[in-house]
Parts: sequence; structure tokens; C-alpha cells
Amino acid sequence: MSSPFLYSPQSYHPTPYLYPYYNQPHVSPFIPPATLFPPSPQSPATPYLPAEQPTTPTTPNTPRRVHFEDEYWARPQTRPRRPSWAGTTPAMSSMPIPQAVPLLQTPIAPFQNRRHSWGNQMQQPQWLSYTPQQQPVPFLFTTQTPEFMIHPLLNGESPRPDFAFDLSSPTFRPVRYIGPGQPVAISLAEMREPATHPPITRMRIVCDYIPQWPIDLEYTPYDVHGEHLSMPSINGAIPPVSLGDVLFAIHRTLHKQITHLDWGRLTLSEEIAIARAYTRRCRSIPSVAQLEASQGVKRVDFLLDRFIFRGLIRAPGVDRYDEWKLIV
Repeated sequence: MSSPFLYSPQSYHPTPYLYPYYNQPHVSPFIPPATLFPPSPQSPATPYLPAEQPTTPTTPNTPRRVHFEDEYWARPQTRPRRPSWAGTTPAMSSMPIPQAVPLLQTPIAPFQNRRHSWGNQMQQPQWLSYTPQQQPVPFLFTTQTPEFMIHPLLNGESPRPDFAFDLSSPTFRPVRYIGPGQPVAISLAEMREPATHPPITRMRIVCDYIPQWPIDLEYTPYDVHGEHLSMPSINGAIPPVSLGDVLFAIHRTLHKQITHLDWGRLTLSEEIAIARAYTRRCRSIPSVAQLEASQGVKRVDFLLDRFIFRGLIRAPGVDRYDEWKLIV
């Protein structure tokens, strides 16, 4: 009897850009007070989780029968089935088949050049008018600056519909959908691709909902013990910021625990909204709900229900290529 299959997700190895996110100081977990969640008759409240809300009746566990035209995964096209012959095989006909009528080949008339009615000179249309230009002198030739582009999976101006990255999940797992309900993890080879073109070696990412926690990516070749965090660079060149560096730094930053000072700056309405987001995140993963609840409120809870990664866009009013804005 074969042993059961054990799934182990891909691990993203640290790079010189992710040193601050792998070496984080320990913070005492902050758990919202239980008074923010009044108890209900459905289930009693616990020190970590508030009382459950009444559950509404759900439909049977059957596939959805209604489809919309704006869905990314369209309904599979079907074609009508041809009628099958249910009777017996017809008998062969004894009538002789008439001979085919031979085709008459008509000779092709010789091609003759038609003379233009306006003479031998061909008149050009207006949309083909061409004005001769003087060729530039070789030593005065100027090279054009290449267009700056960002990785397609990071482009917030045109997000990929087949790419999904749940920032509230405790595990780092950006996926690509190859079909309805068929996600596959982003490969390590794609994670090592440069985040931008031309490549850059520094990046700052800011989210409008949590501007107090910017995400900085800077090259740190050595740790406090003087050891390399990854393979040394080739020919002394600094490696560029990669796709995996950006995604992992965002995920690690949002899963940092908040401090009591961070909670003290909130208003009462903000405390209630963030406490509900904290409870909803813990209950969304029943297998580790108690573990997540014991770690307290995290920065991702400040995003409330905006926890899906939508990409990056250039920071408005900034001409530099290392300032970006996180879209969730």
C-alpha cells in the first residue's frame, strides 16, 4: 500500500532584498477586546474569537447553472449532434455510374500591358506621398531611451484576470489559473524574473490605506554575521529587484503584528471594523484559526475587505521609477 501524498508548497529562498523581512523583531500580539463583539445565542464568544453570526440557509452543493457574459472563463461551446442512422445498411445500387464529363481547357490569353490614360508616368495617391529627407550625420545620431515597463503580473493598470494573490492568506502562494478552478503556483523561474524593464535595484511601495507602513526594497548583500543571504552576484553586478522580491515583501509586510500604539491611534469605528476583519480572516482558515487568532491583529487587517492584490502603478506626481503605489 502506497503512502499518502503530502503536498509541500514551493519555498521562496531569501534574496539580498528581503533581509529586513526575514529578520523581524518579535512583537507582542495585540488581540482586540471582547467588548467589541457582543455575544449571540448561536455560539458563545471565546477570548480569541467573538460569537458567530447567525448562518443563513444555503443552496444545495450543486454547480451554478447561471452564467454571465462578462465571466472570464466562458461557458464551453457545444455543437448539435448529427442524427444517427438507426436502420439497416441500405443495399448497394446496381446502376452504373456515368462517366465524368471532361473539362475543356480554355487557352489563357496573352498578357498585355495596358497603357496609362495619362501617359507613361504613374501618378501616386495622396496617402503615399513621400518627401525625401536628408540622412543624419553618423556622429550626430542619438539613441532613444527605452520604454520603462513593469512585469505583467505586477501591472496595476491592466491586471491579469488569470493571476490571483490573496494577501490575507497566512501562506505565501501567488497562483495562476489555467482553467476554471485549476490554480497552479507561480514557478520559481518566473519568480526570479526582473520586476521591471529596464531593471532597477531599489523600490518603495506605498498603499493609500496604510501609508504609515511603506515597503522598501534595497540591496543588502550581508547579514549581521557577514554571511551572504544568497548566491553572490556575477562579476560584482548588483542583481535587480525580481518579481518574487516584490510579492514576498508585500506579503511579509502585511503579516507583521501591530503594536498597542498602532491600535491606540484608531477611532472607535475603526477599531470595530478592524476587529471584524481580524475575526473574518481567522475564521476563513478553520484548520489554523486558533493559531492565527493567538497572533493578534496584523497589518493586513487594516485593509478590511481589500486583501486581493491588484498590481502596482507609478506613484502620482513622481518622475522616478522606484516609487510605486499598491492597488488592492
